[in-house]
Amino acid sequence: MKHILLALSLFAAASASHCADRTLPALALFDPAGAAAPAAVMNMAAPWVMLMVAASGPQTESALARLQPPAEGWGGKVVVVVQGDTAQLRALVAKHPALAGVRWYRDADGSARRALKLPGLPALLAMDANKHVVWQTDGLPPQPDKAQNLVRAWVAPVAAK
Repeated sequence: MKHILLALSLFAAASASHCADRTLPALALFDPAGAAAPAAVMNMAAPWVMLMVAASGPQTESALARLQPPAEGWGGKVVVVVQGDTAQLRALVAKHPALAGVRWYRDADGSARRALKLPGLPALLAMDANKHVVWQTDGLPPQPDKAQNLVRAWVAPVAAK
């Protein structure tokens, strides 16, 4: 686990320039039923991560596949925000039943991506207790175990030590 924490530390340091003094803005999101999600949906127990994907993006399926949870699950600490319409969001939720413990939301018009100043999708953002973006990465590591370890090292830092 030490190598995971070291890699996460180095990764966070390299990504810090993207995240300097960034607080999660209010986002206009919708749940899979199509209802507007209240602003409180992002008041999650820290630490947590948000994976933002484009519904029809070429890397979306592979990013979601690499996000498959470990046996113990993600403990409600992972949010997936899909840029697309309700039907596209529902299709992704149905196609990825192993992500049942993940919170799914929709960014209808790309405003969340613009508010977060993301250069592209998919993007993974790590949040702290004050809703600060601590680090972010464009995409996920290509190896599923490395992608899962990256998320696990952030959302379960006590267990990773």
